[in-house]
Amino acid sequence: MDSHSLLLPDGSIQPVIIRINPNRHSYSIRWDQELPLLNVPRGTSPLEATRILKKHCRWILRRKKDRERMRQPEIPPAVRDDELSLGSIPFGGKALFLHWIERERPNLYHDPVRNCLVLEGPVPEIGGFQEEIRLWLFDRLARRILSELMFWAGRTGLSPTEVSVRTTRAQWGSMSRKGRLSVSWFLMGHPTECIGYLVLHELTHMQHPDHSKAFWNQVEQNMPDYRTIRSRLSSFPHYPEWGSLLPGNRKKILLEWP
Repeated sequence: MDSHSLLLPDGSIQPVIIRINPNRHSYSIRWDQELPLLNVPRGTSPLEATRILKKHCRWILRRKKDRERMRQPEIPPAVRDDELSLGSIPFGGKALFLHWIERERPNLYHDPVRNCLVLEGPVPEIGGFQEEIRLWLFDRLARRILSELMFWAGRTGLSPTEVSVRTTRAQWGSMSRKGRLSVSWFLMGHPTECIGYLVLHELTHMQHPDHSKAFWNQVEQNMPDYRTIRSRLSSFPHYPEWGSLLPGNRKKILLEWP
């Protein structure tokens, strides 16, 4: 693994990680946590890696700006006299704030009016609530996925044989040849319309395995504004390490479908 400094079109310098992957036959580029990551096959020269990065410098700049916009602080809800703010976590396209109240017994509940999770307990820390917060987030994400899947399956007549949530960062979702739909855990940070687009996208792959013109025509026929919605899937929201895990530290959780 090597680091590289890339000059972006706006004049800023962007660090990039270059990783040699002996199992790849072509390159791939994506954001990995805080930095762009370029995977290249074994034998790729530094000059060729630099050429690839320059080719994608405008894409890197767009994604960088998207990530900065996603991190712009929202106006937090009022913290009551008996509460303490413990930060926030991305959910549904905005920040979900975490508030703590001193109580003898641990408890967690959602305050939709103030858009915050209230953590009740004897100690003002997130540590004791990490699994409960993940369970809450997973429950809401699963509901949104299944609701969108119910709608688009009914509209298209296409239905997966299995639905799962995984901690994948390389892609938002996938559809196997056997009809197994996989959705990224990190979609919980985006609005429901983005989940709807991802579900439609993957269902369409059941008829068109590649990204052919016929594939995109079918997506557009069902969702005329898909380009606008797809543009919002620009980058993975930044989560603390504990928030990047599924409940139970699992890598895959099956949803009940149909």
